[in-house]
Amino acid sequence: MQFRNFRVLCFDGYGSLIDWENGVVDALLPWLHDAGITASRKELLECFLEAEAAQRARQPQVCYLAVLKAVHGTISEYFGVPAQAEAATVFAASIRGWPLFSDARGALAYLREHYRLVMLSNVERALMAPAIERLGVRFDAVVTAEDLG
Repeated sequence: MQFRNFRVLCFDGYGSLIDWENGVVDALLPWLHDAGITASRKELLECFLEAEAAQRARQPQVCYLAVLKAVHGTISEYFGVPAQAEAATVFAASIRGWPLFSDARGALAYLREHYRLVMLSNVERALMAPAIERLGVRFDAVVTAEDLG
């Protein structure tokens, strides 16, 4: 593959630039700890992924904040913790602070010098905005699930 043959690079925000796994675990572990529950990172991520996939299949048009709130309820049920609307809201809001991968900013700055950059995401624009700001690079286009309906 010859990179000089490309003019545009597309990135999936969550998973490629934003470390959603650590974001999810960091948001859920303190809540579980407060409930007296011990869970491994692997178990927590598997539970999250299963709950997210099921929620998306049930309601594919729902905004991602609502998906995260519903996923929190499923995770609560899985671990036998009473569901709490406030905890679900806090978990959903945590997406705005999920960490960037440590090399994302520098890599994007370098790539920006040579390519047009496009961000793709399955979340709505309002959730992508803080992440894009933290990435510190201008994207030529941002395409979200919200844009595509």
